[in-house]
Amino acid sequence: MGREPSRVRVRPFEGVGAVFFDVDDTLYDFERSMWLAFEHLQGVFPDVLGHHAIERLSRSYWSYYRGYPEEAKVELINTDPDLFRRTMWAGALAGLGLDEDARARAWLRAQHPTVTSFGDPGGFARIITEEFQKHRPRHWREAMYPGARDLLLDLKGRVTLGAITNGPAAVQRPKLEALGYRDYFPEELVFVSGEFGVRKPDRRIFLAAAKAAGVPPEACVMVGDAREFDMPSKALGFRTILFCGPREVPDVEKDEWPPDAVATSYDEVRQLLLKDL
Repeated sequence: MGREPSRVRVRPFEGVGAVFFDVDDTLYDFERSMWLAFEHLQGVFPDVLGHHAIERLSRSYWSYYRGYPEEAKVELINTDPDLFRRTMWAGALAGLGLDEDARARAWLRAQHPTVTSFGDPGGFARIITEEFQKHRPRHWREAMYPGARDLLLDLKGRVTLGAITNGPAAVQRPKLEALGYRDYFPEELVFVSGEFGVRKPDRRIFLAAAKAAGVPPEACVMVGDAREFDMPSKALGFRTILFCGPREVPDVEKDEWPPDAVATSYDEVRQLLLKDL
């Protein structure tokens, strides 16, 4: 299917009292933030990563990330985010074959004589993860979708704004901080599943958000990228916008809770939310 969203677009939403946004791949482009990280790490560790094109580093990382069992991945993120990151980087480095690369191993012996492996979470993956984490706030900010911040600032004062995001606080809170959430989201309208106790699509987190906003669910809009997590808010009366960004627009006609609209940019989100406000 092409990227034209008009098949599921509706007229601009009316009677909106509150708009809630997901964070990952809704306010910022997660894969873009990772590409910026790959570029940065290649520059910091040229003797290890400079022999590999960024495209190859990206493929190695995402191949391991997407091949890791989903339940185990979620469990690891929730219980030990740092070990999760080190595990992902260990897999990516192993995928590049660095432990069999004579030049890389010679550099490792010279620079980090106590580190014996690239493809181990406790080896060089720990060093690269520390560098990766140090610069994540900048990469999140730089990967914020064009027009997102401007729209949030323009909506502020016209409607109540909030965020509903899945993940542990230790993972999601730094992203919110980096994206300057206090400029547009009141603290009482920020719902992080790890703090709240249940994850989207559990109806309780959506109902709590509507209650905190002081409006009925029918006056709420949920903007998110996840058909399985964000769009089920429609069952409670929320209107929904599936945000696809640069990704391919999916066929949503047979979804249990098809979105009320699909947007591929924040210009399109603006047309849906600001037209009649």
